Amino acid sequence: MKEKGKKLTRAEYLRLSGAGIIAAMAVLSLGMGCSGGTSGDSGGDTGKKGCADCPARKNYDKDPASLTGRLWKWHIRFCPGWKGYISSLPEDERRAVLEKYK
Repeated sequence: MKEKGKKLTRAEYLRLSGAGIIAAMAVLSLGMGCSGGTSGDSGGDTGKKGCADCPARKNYDKDPASLTGRLWKWHIRFCPGWKGYISSLPEDERRAVLEKYK
């Protein structure tokens, strides 16, 4: 523990604030992680149900400017579950979803 009155070094401050940000994001997300599938799933449908019913996606639809909405929008750029979900859609529906979330 730190002694009372002793100032934090820059490295200590950044380490502690980073941990605080990560903890806050975990609390704010309230379990809104990707749940597109588990390793026990068969058929390779990772992302189909999870992305279609994703609470973070619904939050984005309600308020795109919210923090969780913006995090979800950033997240879909690299999420393998989202990419699998998009590729599983029929062509016309895929275009509509991609246009909505571009």
